[in-house]
Amino acid sequence: MNLFGTGVNRICAVAAAATAREMQVLVRSGLAETRTLELRLDWLRDDKERHAFLGWLKKQRFSGANLIATCRRRVAGGEFASDAGAELYWLMKARDAGCTWCDLEVETLRELPGESARGFNLPANVLVSLHDFHNTPPLPKNLRPSKRTGATAIKLAALSRTLQDSARLLKGSSGKAAGQVVTVPMGEIGLPARILALRAGSALAYAPVAAATAPGQLHLRVLKYLYRAHELNAKTAVYGVIGNPISH
Repeated sequence: MNLFGTGVNRICAVAAAATAREMQVLVRSGLAETRTLELRLDWLRDDKERHAFLGWLKKQRFSGANLIATCRRRVAGGEFASDAGAELYWLMKARDAGCTWCDLEVETLRELPGESARGFNLPANVLVSLHDFHNTPPLPKNLRPSKRTGATAIKLAALSRTLQDSARLLKGSSGKAAGQVVTVPMGEIGLPARILALRAGSALAYAPVAAATAPGQLHLRVLKYLYRAHELNAKTAVYGVIGNPISH
């Protein structure tokens, strides 16, 4: 069972902007395409904008939406310049505003007592994430979320330097892990696997509403309407084209 629903709701629209007003526009645009949305609170330029945006969000109460609050610190590849305590504060405020999910990077998890998110007033579901912007690291055999850490699901986003990297990463979200693990191949080489991630069993595939927030991201409407990533399944045939140059 997929934790985020079925069909197009497995495509996660990403809203990232500097001001609360811009974020409001992106949220409405994203929810017009899918009911799953990541809110990049770290992209908002200061605490004033974060307060303003979450205040607006609390008044909306978007029924049936999977709202994922993210306030990723710079140590984990995000834009938030403060510490783990400040990150947790904003994730807790996001829960008050109606977010049912939060993305908590492993760098922050390791700083918490017992390396667990339990005991904090975070959104009901915690997506523990690991981002590697340099390569695809060796993956453990069991990628299922650990109850000890308080994780509902886990996310692995890694730069693919080879097609083998992409295949290895996608394999991590298949089998028993399907629906509980999000795998995100990054970079130009990882682009085909990013499109095929849902077909391979990844719980989500990310696509920005406007500005890209990670290497190799495809715009939301491109992923949904051109590649129809949410409609691909095990019966979908996959072909390769060999050439140099090839990206065009």
